[in-house]
Amino acid sequence: FFRIFLGLFLCHPKKLSLCVSSSVKQMSSFLAPTPGFVLKTFRLHPTTGEITDRKVFLNCCHHPAIDAPMLRSGERAPEELMDLHGLDNLQVPLFPGPLRQTTDNRGEPCEVVDVLFHSSIIARCTATSGPAVGVR
Repeated sequence: FFRIFLGLFLCHPKKLSLCVSSSVKQMSSFLAPTPGFVLKTFRLHPTTGEITDRKVFLNCCHHPAIDAPMLRSGERAPEELMDLHGLDNLQVPLFPGPLRQTTDNRGEPCEVVDVLFHSSIIARCTATSGPAVGVR
C-alpha cells in the first residue's frame, strides 16, 4: 500500500496536493488528528527521474472519523480479511493535506504533507516489530 502511495506522491505530487477538496479543508478545522509516524523520502528530478537531495516528509496521522478500509462493495472490510490478506484489493480512504515548504531539523529546506488515515490503518502499520528502513 505505501509503495503505491509513495509512488503516486513522488511521480505526481501536484496531483496529490490537488486531491484536497473543500470538504477536507473544512474537516481539518474540527478534527484533531493523532500523530502516527513519519516517512522520509526524496523528490525525483522532473526530467531525469533521478532521486534528488530534496527531502519530503509524509506525516501519517489518524482519526477514527476517517472511513475504515472498505471492500469494493462499499462495505467495511472485516478485520479477519485484513489479517489474512493485508490491504490488497481494499479501498483505503486517505486525506492528504497541502504540500508545505518548510525546513528540517538542520535548517535545510524540505517539503511536508500531512496524510490522514483511519486509526486502524496506523495501528496496523505500527504493529510490526522494529523500524522500517528504506533504500535511497
